[in-house]
Amino acid sequence: MKVDVENRIYNLAKQLCKNLPEAIPEGILYGYIKMTSMNADALKDYLKKGGVPDVEEAVKELTAAKETLEKRELDVELLKTGLQLVINKLSSNPADTESYSKVVDGYDESTSVTKLIDDALDNIPEEELAVFKQGSKLADVVAYTKTMAAAPASEAAPGGTVSEDGAEQPDADAGTEADNTGADEGKERTGEEEVEELYSDVLSGYIDNLKKIIPAFKKNGNKNLLWSQSLLVSIDEGFGLTTFMKAMVRAYKDEGLYTKPVIRDGVFKRKLRDIGDPDNRYADWNILIDDLRKITMYSINKSELIMVVDIDISEWINELGSARIKEYLTKINQLDPRLVFIFRIPYMEHTIVNSIRADLSDVINVSPLIVPSDGSEKMLKYMRKKAEGYGYTFSPECDDILEQGIVAEKNDGSFHGYNTLSKMVDAIIYDRICEEADSPEKENSKEITADELKRYLNVSVDERSADEQLSDMIGVKYIVDQIDELINQIKVQQQMAAKGMSLDRPTIHMIFTGSPGTGKTTIARIIAKKMKEEGILSKGNFYEIKGRDLCGRYIGETTPKTTALCRAAYGSVLFIDEAYELFRGGDNPRDYGREAITALIAEMENHRDDMCVIMAGYTDEMNKLMESNPGLKSRVRSTLEFKNYSRSELEEIFYTMVGDTFDYDDSFKDTVHEYFDNLDEEMLSDKTFSNGRFVRNLYENTWGIAALRMEFDEDGRLKLKSSDFTAAADKTDAKGTDEPKRRPMGFGAF
Repeated sequence: MKVDVENRIYNLAKQLCKNLPEAIPEGILYGYIKMTSMNADALKDYLKKGGVPDVEEAVKELTAAKETLEKRELDVELLKTGLQLVINKLSSNPADTESYSKVVDGYDESTSVTKLIDDALDNIPEEELAVFKQGSKLADVVAYTKTMAAAPASEAAPGGTVSEDGAEQPDADAGTEADNTGADEGKERTGEEEVEELYSDVLSGYIDNLKKIIPAFKKNGNKNLLWSQSLLVSIDEGFGLTTFMKAMVRAYKDEGLYTKPVIRDGVFKRKLRDIGDPDNRYADWNILIDDLRKITMYSINKSELIMVVDIDISEWINELGSARIKEYLTKINQLDPRLVFIFRIPYMEHTIVNSIRADLSDVINVSPLIVPSDGSEKMLKYMRKKAEGYGYTFSPECDDILEQGIVAEKNDGSFHGYNTLSKMVDAIIYDRICEEADSPEKENSKEITADELKRYLNVSVDERSADEQLSDMIGVKYIVDQIDELINQIKVQQQMAAKGMSLDRPTIHMIFTGSPGTGKTTIARIIAKKMKEEGILSKGNFYEIKGRDLCGRYIGETTPKTTALCRAAYGSVLFIDEAYELFRGGDNPRDYGREAITALIAEMENHRDDMCVIMAGYTDEMNKLMESNPGLKSRVRSTLEFKNYSRSELEEIFYTMVGDTFDYDDSFKDTVHEYFDNLDEEMLSDKTFSNGRFVRNLYENTWGIAALRMEFDEDGRLKLKSSDFTAAADKTDAKGTDEPKRRPMGFGAF
């Protein structure tokens, strides 16, 4: 049943799909992806030859439409290859395409690309899209196609499909034997198959117990009871839940209770969103139930597990007791009994987890598993094993560098547990193999040294002592003196304790107050190093967070989140910027700042000997925070006030940045001096003045303008002129409106 459509982009996409028997959504999706994979010139030429009237607008539409795929977490590269396998197996029966044909029948030139793609995706079964999710592999697509009816021989190219460049593509059944051998000589290393160990004691303990009880249920003829018990897992993202669910499936498979996969690895994952719209806020619940009904239809053996279903209910934990949600839970419970449900929530307090379990257990039998985040020891073990999966090892000296890399990822504010660690190892091994391509002699050793690792992770290690670093700081001697006083007092206490004299150890927690860019973060980072050098802290790492990072999104999440952040910083410095955001006043029950402060106080007291908490922010706001909670105030040793820099100090900081990298003359120096000497007093005393950050922006703008001229001296240094500085000063905001990076570099650490 051919469909005559007037939309040119639709037809151009369709032309790119080989062996397309009918107007099917997979074909248009494949064609769309092929178009967006072209380089800019090739795409424009293709659209122009296809008669698209406004090529530039079409390119914009195609680019914007990518968001449709990103929102659905689909792997574009996998779609580009895997859809050919799916298309090749689709039936040419007109009934299979009739629904979509009616949709596209009315397309004309006004139909946007986003609508074309949305319609295609809406008409592709969810179980099919599931194998194209990010993290899937081509083998998953192959496995899925084996559940599909093969296309008639007349519609399929012999031996597989053919790509645009004439290269033959694998048939849907290709690779069947390779999938089953798993040990062929020369098998490609992936760094994934080797790393399947569960690092959480809670999760691995559950699997060990499951392996013990499965035979007992089989022996007694009550194996169906095995999947009558669901789980409520309280765990943060990236700490092994997917691996755990795969291990569950393998445990059943080893006992002959799971054979043919319907969904990749036997695991189906779905996050239930609460979009807020009263008319549609329960849409994800309806979609979930509908998808599960469709998927279970593929299962043939009625006495085996179908799959493990991961349902993220984080956005609904406050409504699980409502009649509407219980109705949905009842529908889930009435689905095919051969499903094991795992209800996922963030890592939360035990009492809250048990309360959620009680709500679920009104309808579904649920047991709780509370999984705390793993420490650095297990993370390093994972990274080493992941590297071994690629055939590489890290030298013993690499542990400190790897841990610094982990700390840097956490300070970026986007740490996702083992997913982030996997990404780090992949990047390291990728860089190493690239170097081997340029230097074949590197292939003789598969051990990565600490120096190489620093380069791969872009970890900058300042080998100078903490005192040497402090001596180079400008305008902070009064701060350094107070820090030395504190450290000397602790050293005296340690010496007296070693001689058997009892003396309470002084608290090492501090408050830093002052305007932005006055060196608070830089000094705190150096303090971490100095306290390790003096034997006060065991690790000396530096963890940087914002005050509101301690707060959870749901009731019961804040305390364990605060505790987890503190636990990661044991033996190190925990720097809490904008700490005053924890106190906002009022009695809003959804403001978890007070709860975070209470949990933080407990950690500061219980770990006063092996963790230094430094809270920073504007002076007035930090004073209000301290006054709001006497318990917090009593845990702090001292408050260090960072003053705004003077005119001469700002000028000195500027020349520290310029260094010997640039060439400039006396005229330039006169202009710089005159500028700083005439800075407005009101601006300099304003609490929002960005100080060192302002100078950094001024410096970067200056040489950025100079770079336009590309004028160098005989030593290859870029020449700076007074006009460059004047132009830079005109465009530089004294309040430093550009947001500083979470992980500052160089002098920009202000």
